[in-house]
Amino acid sequence: MKGDIVYVSYANDAETTKRMQGEIASVVGDAVAKVTTSDMSAADKAGALNQWLVDTASYDKAALEAGKATLGFPSGFAHAWDPSGVLLSENGNTGVCASYAAAYKALMDAAGVPSVVVTGDVLDGGGHAWNKVQVDGKWLAVDPTWNDGGDPTEYLMISDAQFTGSAARTQSNDWMVDNRIADYATPRPANRSAASEVCHRKRGASVTAASTTVSAASSADCALAKDVAARSRYAC
Repeated sequence: MKGDIVYVSYANDAETTKRMQGEIASVVGDAVAKVTTSDMSAADKAGALNQWLVDTASYDKAALEAGKATLGFPSGFAHAWDPSGVLLSENGNTGVCASYAAAYKALMDAAGVPSVVVTGDVLDGGGHAWNKVQVDGKWLAVDPTWNDGGDPTEYLMISDAQFTGSAARTQSNDWMVDNRIADYATPRPANRSAASEVCHRKRGASVTAASTTVSAASSADCALAKDVAARSRYAC
């Protein structure tokens, strides 16, 4: 708005950011070379790199708690909201959902599999970030954060409608240009009618959508959420 002033601050200086970008690119490249091959299908690559991330990363509960008490980056935990958290050993390979999602996108980018970072709200929890990957021309959802801690394939290449129970969620309108969001819709499960899909969407519409965009990170990019002030929403 006219007259408003927006102040931008960075978690790291330019030299540190450049160094971290190089280290992220190296880790991502090594992971892709280790667990995928050029002749693997997109689905096989998505599965192999989901497993690699689950095996490598740990959820940062301390960062989550610190994020609840402040806006923006909690002191000492900025890495937990970008791919360097779960990808770099200097950060303990720990992060919250934004770190998992950005890291998984970086891995997919390097493996040549189209992917995006999605943001929204878990109905029983709050703001969250996860992914969608394109497999055989169809977009499917992957939640690497929720895959870490239980069955690592439970939320791997599923439809939006298969996030049920405690995992039920709604997407925000902020992770993609509005007129392209529909392009990323996942196939409707065979046992779900169009009418039941409408009911499902209406039930979710009562939840206020998250207002922060978590940017999709490229293989060598420590991409951060666009709205730093609301970053702590994406921490489940």
